[in-house]
Amino acid sequence: MTLIFARHGNTFEAHETPRIVGAHEDLALTQKGEEQAQAVGDAIKGAGIELKTIVSGPLIRTRRFAEIVAERTGFTGIVQIDERLRELDFGAWSGLSDDEIAEKFGQQALDDWRKHGHPHPASKWAPAEDAIRTDLASLAASLANAEPALCVTSNGVLRYAMELDPKAFSDSGKDGGFRVKTGRICAFRREDDELRLVFWDSAPDAAALKRLSGPAAG
Repeated sequence: MTLIFARHGNTFEAHETPRIVGAHEDLALTQKGEEQAQAVGDAIKGAGIELKTIVSGPLIRTRRFAEIVAERTGFTGIVQIDERLRELDFGAWSGLSDDEIAEKFGQQALDDWRKHGHPHPASKWAPAEDAIRTDLASLAASLANAEPALCVTSNGVLRYAMELDPKAFSDSGKDGGFRVKTGRICAFRREDDELRLVFWDSAPDAAALKRLSGPAAG
């Protein structure tokens, strides 16, 4: 069976400076963000995947993205809202641009997060990394009999989802820095009750999604 994760679409217009938005910045999707959701829905439908479950984080940007996918795929169920998919609280980084973060906390701190996924301890992010991992593992386990399933969340939380496949995570040689671009998808196939990564940070494409019936990554 199939478990797909999607990062919500754009929340900043092309002329705006992107800022760190977390659990307490409840932004709406832009028109581009809504189009990204449509593209995900169209790709899932084009791949012939009939979603059995759609789960979204509670923020507007993830809920709206999930609703659009549901509409485009003809999903007839109820989009479930799950706190385990709520974006991180970025503490003192919340609402800041990359330039502002580099100025206040140093370029190394910004690179540690952007490139390697290391939270900045002094800025008091929440929840703790172990709690994020536990939440994602419990969510994935709860969906074992409700797949194909789609989970819509945000970049901070989604970085940790690769760890659902320990082999793919180990082979990557990284430690949590798996940034996913807005409107992109990641997919796992469940084999013998274990999740195997098929692709990561992929543009929504029906051909890519059809790979879910072929060999997993690695």
